[in-house]
Amino acid sequence: MSKNKFIGLIIMMLISITGIIWVQMIWISNALEIRNDIFNKAVYASLNDAAETIETNRKMDFFFNSPVTYNSGSSGVSSYMSVGSYSSRDGKNFSYSVTSQSVT
Repeated sequence: MSKNKFIGLIIMMLISITGIIWVQMIWISNALEIRNDIFNKAVYASLNDAAETIETNRKMDFFFNSPVTYNSGSSGVSSYMSVGSYSSRDGKNFSYSVTSQSVT
């Protein structure tokens, strides 16, 4: 084998190895991008579920506890308001009344 053929063979091998490395780098980059997208979607879905759960719990706390005294201290609205709730015997109808009392 002549020296020129040997140098040509080495150059072709270097170009081939460079091409293989380049293709692998693109594949790895695409795989990382896909993994990041999947992770971001999973995190977004989890945060959305957590936010919905928190909001549902806050709504349930609001209705199961007295809405007027919700997050208020002793000097709050409940000190001068009378709160009453009434429901029918079948438990389907619900009314809530707040009446004002005089403050002296």
